[in-house]
Amino acid sequence: MSKITIFSIILHFGTFNSSMSERKDTYKKTLLFNNMQYRFTVALFFLFLSFGFLKAQTNWTGINSPDWYDPGNWSAGVPTIGINATIPSGCPNFPLIAAGTANVRSLAINNGASISMTGGTMNVALNFVKASTGIVDFTGGVVRFTGSTNQAITGTITFFNLEVANAGVNPNNLVFINNETTIENDLTLTTGRFAPGSGTASNSINIGGNWNSNGATYIPNFGTVIFYGDFDKQIQGSSSNATTFYDLVINKTSGPSALRTTFPLGINNSLEVQQGEFQIDNVNAAGADVVVRADVRVINGASLFLNNTANTQNVEIQIG
Repeated sequence: MSKITIFSIILHFGTFNSSMSERKDTYKKTLLFNNMQYRFTVALFFLFLSFGFLKAQTNWTGINSPDWYDPGNWSAGVPTIGINATIPSGCPNFPLIAAGTANVRSLAINNGASISMTGGTMNVALNFVKASTGIVDFTGGVVRFTGSTNQAITGTITFFNLEVANAGVNPNNLVFINNETTIENDLTLTTGRFAPGSGTASNSINIGGNWNSNGATYIPNFGTVIFYGDFDKQIQGSSSNATTFYDLVINKTSGPSALRTTFPLGINNSLEVQQGEFQIDNVNAAGADVVVRADVRVINGASLFLNNTANTQNVEIQIG
């Protein structure tokens, strides 16, 4: 209001020696201009307000400690499921999640920055992006992708446990990786869809633990899934939720340790057992088939077992 008053006074002084009609005309123009200025200011206010809610942002400072949950370590408070967060380089401390539940809309780890997780849960509503020299040190806990639209995982990243729990109503929503991704322990597919790339793009997924197919759909594209590690693990799920791979590699490095499948499974392009054992055994999948429509390669010293003695389902190898 003060700006409007000052502007009017200036105009009035500028026309002090003019006729009454000229002054009235100037006054009307001033009122019209001020009204337009007011409406424009209000419109801008609500525009910026809306933009602020849509693009709310907080940046890690690490001034106090590595504690993710300390508001003093953030430029605009601890991120929530609706707030984007960035971890820049050069901070005195970098964030650590050891327990509890951390929420974020999108998380960006810049070059020279790092984040650690030893326990707890991180819910991500949109994207997880790591720059090339950023560091993700996750040795515990679970990262859950819980958004309602497409979600991207960008950067060569190692998670400990990863869960896909996208709750979007659009059946085409996808959680996808843009680079090779490693999951040291378990991958759990709960809701939504998961793919090794968007469109026909395909990347490798390395799994050190179990593949739990609990409802979400895996879209294989042309991607490679590699199971590695020292302990017996399973590809497991329900008979109503089969998983199809494009390329499947078994590289159980110590052993003999085995990867065992106990539910419907398809392999479209190639199956390679490099080390350890791969047991195709649908003993727990009543009424299910395991079909390998692929080139099959078993490296010397590795083993491929077909075991179907407990039930009446088919185990079929179609050599491509």
